Amino acid sequence: MSAPAVLVVTGLVKRFGGLLATDHVDLELRRGEIHALIGPNGAGKTTLIHQLAGALSPDAGTIRILGTDVASACSSGLVGLMPQSTGAWSAPAATQVTANSQSVWAVTVNEVWGDR
Repeated sequence: MSAPAVLVVTGLVKRFGGLLATDHVDLELRRGEIHALIGPNGAGKTTLIHQLAGALSPDAGTIRILGTDVASACSSGLVGLMPQSTGAWSAPAATQVTANSQSVWAVTVNEVWGDR
């Protein structure tokens, strides 16, 4: 028996004027699965990730994370986004961003990364 889906995307569509960035995307991810999102520049990878993270609203379709709509999942802190480019630093490591942000979010690096 397979694990329940932690992410369910149904009929996701996003347009920017005449450009169709995500075209009726359907996706289910289950706990423990590993997936890759690959494609050429302009294929819609970043648009899809921003929609999944709640940073960009789809024009149509639904996104459910652990059974909750993406907007509720984001507002409850269930979802976060670490962009490739922060705009603040040229090439920080994830631990550097975490350390620099800990005073804002009131967490320590150890709470985020554990005993690594």
